[in-house]
Amino acid sequence: MNKVVRKLINLKTLFITLFMSLSFITMSLNKNDKITLLQESKKHLGTKYVYGAKSGNTNSFDCSSFMLYLYRKIDINLPRTSREQAKKGKKVDLNELEIGDLIFFKTNNRIHHVGMYIGENQFVHASSAGKRVMISELKGFYKNHYALAKRYKYDNDIKRLKEKVPFNDIAFYRK
Repeated sequence: MNKVVRKLINLKTLFITLFMSLSFITMSLNKNDKITLLQESKKHLGTKYVYGAKSGNTNSFDCSSFMLYLYRKIDINLPRTSREQAKKGKKVDLNELEIGDLIFFKTNNRIHHVGMYIGENQFVHASSAGKRVMISELKGFYKNHYALAKRYKYDNDIKRLKEKVPFNDIAFYRK
């Protein structure tokens, strides 16, 4: 190979590496995965709330096991508890929420609850007060106890890369 071709290949590799390292921090979920999250959460409306519900069990959920279940459907692994989930991901301002972002709530300065934003100032969650999976508005009690929101990246970077880089570039990247 001549020097020009090698330099072009090195530049292309550098671009893809920079793209992967920077873009996964700020990108949101793709449209299909947002739809999957909405459809899956809708299927479970009314499912019984049980504190400490076992992850993987779809007969009952607590708030964090419900988020864990939903996100596994789109190949994103979350920690088990709401406190641990709140430590991961990229912080998002309340006015920048997108479908699929997780919203965390505090009582006594401690994260105690999590739900998933579904648009139009609403979120879905397994509610201890409502004793079931339900949709609530981000107002009143929830607005007053809002702590932060987080957005998560894909565990499978190749899945994410395929959506933003032409296929030939992915084939090149794998070489």
